[in-house]
Amino acid sequence: KPFDMEELSVRLKAAERILDLQAEVSILNGLLPTCSYCKSIRDEKNEWQPLEEFVASRTSTSFSHTICPECAARTGDRAAGKTSQQQEAAA
Repeated sequence: KPFDMEELSVRLKAAERILDLQAEVSILNGLLPTCSYCKSIRDEKNEWQPLEEFVASRTSTSFSHTICPECAARTGDRAAGKTSQQQEAAA
């Protein structure tokens, strides 16, 4: 059966877009391929991004870095697990 090359090209591009969207949906539905070591996340293009960049590029969320009380206890950093308000109150 004869085919129109332009129509075939359009259909292939549409199919590729559908596959890309399916990959994005699976990521957004809760399955985030995450590196066990560095916690980077593999996106729908199979590229790895740091967690902070991945979330910031898809949401209006930004990160504020601090140290949790458990890590502060392990490192011996007394001020690390406290909020700025707690640090001011202790001063």
